[in-house]
Amino acid sequence: TSILDVAFLILLLPHWGIGGYVFSFLVTHAINLWLSLQRLLKVSQHHLKAYDMMPALLCLIVSVLMTHPLPSQNIFMRGAFFLCVLCALFALTDALRKKDRAWLRRVFSQH
Repeated sequence: TSILDVAFLILLLPHWGIGGYVFSFLVTHAINLWLSLQRLLKVSQHHLKAYDMMPALLCLIVSVLMTHPLPSQNIFMRGAFFLCVLCALFALTDALRKKDRAWLRRVFSQH
């Protein structure tokens, strides 16, 4: 993914500017996420079911769609709004199950 990132930056940055950087970042990180997840699932011998991820993905998509029309002058306010909408949707839809919330509490309470 690092080689692909460099290639994208060399090709896209002169023509697309910051848009080329964002595109390169998103594509290479998506590939890296996919490869890392595949490796984790193989090593852990866990079988991930697509329908387990659907509620969280739908919350994410709705949050992006709600945030997208906002003015982009203040990126921090836009990001904060996105996180608030995402957390609210997670709570309303129970996309994060009880055991997921307990795990998150344990992870964040250790630091």
